[in-house]
Amino acid sequence: MFEEFFIPAQEASDGFLQEEREALLDMIHYCFFSGNTAPPFDCTVSFVEVAPLNWDPAVPYGQYERRSAYLALKAKRDLLWRDAFIASIHRRLNLPEKFDRAGVLCQAVVRELNALEV
Repeated sequence: MFEEFFIPAQEASDGFLQEEREALLDMIHYCFFSGNTAPPFDCTVSFVEVAPLNWDPAVPYGQYERRSAYLALKAKRDLLWRDAFIASIHRRLNLPEKFDRAGVLCQAVVRELNALEV
């Protein structure tokens, strides 16, 4: 679903660790399935271009994406699960600048996907 935004790379050049990329994908799924273009958290950065992000080829992208989509849909339906899911994203994106950048990327990706659906 979002694989065009993640490219396999042995050496990361996007500034994210794999765990942070996984949190970003979780955030994108949550925003997408919730019908929101804004993440359910504060974001202080105003703009950044969406550029392909790296993905560790040792972590099968399709397998992680299916899991991420399932958990995001579960979070949409269950408030207790949503709180735990969002807390997990916060924990994995624990630096404010990483969290802000992930929030902006999430918004941009979801906006781009919404534009394609029109």
